[in-house]
This record gives sequence, C-alpha cells and structure tokens, in this order.
Amino acid sequence: MYIDPQSLPATTGSNYPEVFKARVNGRQKKRLGDAAGLTQFGVNWVQLDPGSASSVRHWHRQQDEFIYVLEGEVTLITEKRC
Repeated sequence: MYIDPQSLPATTGSNYPEVFKARVNGRQKKRLGDAAGLTQFGVNWVQLDPGSASSVRHWHRQQDEFIYVLEGEVTLITEKRC
C-alpha cells in the first residue's frame, strides 16, 4: 500500500481549550494512519510553522510516541516550569 501524504487533506486548529489553542495555530496535520486503515495506533504527518508547537505538554501511561523530524530544527520542552 502506498499513501501519498500530499494527497491527504490537512486539518488545522485543535480541540484544546481556548487558553491553549494559540500554541498550535501554525500546525497542519494529515492523518496517515486513518488513510491506511490503522486502528491500534495513529500515524500523523505534521507540518509546523516556525515557532509553532505540535501539541501542548502531555504524557501517556500506557502508550509511546515517536517523533521523526524530516526537516528543520526542534525544541523539546520537558520541564514543568516551561
């Protein structure tokens, strides 16, 4: 199966509470996992404008997350005070 990410619609915005929405304003997400029929985990192609965030700080108790950077630079914030 081949899925061309360029052929998928991009979603913008988020369902975060208003106080957090501005952090991800420059995010465009394409749901590759949905296009492939995956049901046990998600795969997203995310493009970020400079200075944008992919998500707000969060964690999962029984899940892993993988982030692959294809182009550009990333800042990972892990401390509570940030």
